[in-house]
Amino acid sequence: MRIDSITAADPDGRRTINGTILKPGAPVYDKYVGNHAPMGKSQNPVQYVDSPFDRTLCACGCGSQTPSGRSFIAGHDQRAIHDWIAKVGGVVAFLAWFDRTWTQTN
Repeated sequence: MRIDSITAADPDGRRTINGTILKPGAPVYDKYVGNHAPMGKSQNPVQYVDSPFDRTLCACGCGSQTPSGRSFIAGHDQRAIHDWIAKVGGVVAFLAWFDRTWTQTN
């Protein structure tokens, strides 16, 4: 299922997952449906697996894949900040530029 939304918790704590049932041709369907489960047998009906479909490219532009739910690989957020500050001409120039361009409505 492709998850489109998850409702707020009911008084009993349950939530409803809304989405579209995947069909043949969808990458996740083709990888998992009808194939062996990516984890071993377990009595727990819900298990989480590190899936290549959960990864995105690091937002710093290095081209590496990030862990699920993350925008940056560890430390790459700082690398990106320092690279952008250097593009403006250093910390003092960056602060001056920021003060000129930032408005409270941003």
